[in-house]
Amino acid sequence: MTSVTPKNYINHLLSSALSSLKYTDLLESLSITIPPDASLGDYSCNASLILAKKLKESPKEVAERVIAEINKQDLEGKIQKIEEKAGFINFTLSQKYLLDFLVDK
Repeated sequence: MTSVTPKNYINHLLSSALSSLKYTDLLESLSITIPPDASLGDYSCNASLILAKKLKESPKEVAERVIAEINKQDLEGKIQKIEEKAGFINFTLSQKYLLDFLVDK
């Protein structure tokens, strides 16, 4: 049985990337939500919006840096796509990962 939910997996990816970029102390917590529009992916995070204010940079630049750091990790085929939209970091899970997670549940 899989004990790590997709949301927890994304939280781990983001936490690792933010730690590598030395951004951890700039955030009190991570907010990972389901976007209001399915075309934006399965999960979304607003960390780049919060960090952008503190770093005095654009949310797009911060998001692209975080995404690049996430892409250095072994995504194990679980993530189909990670992209920045309007300052949010959006995650689309692979169909295989979703099916495997549901079967293991």
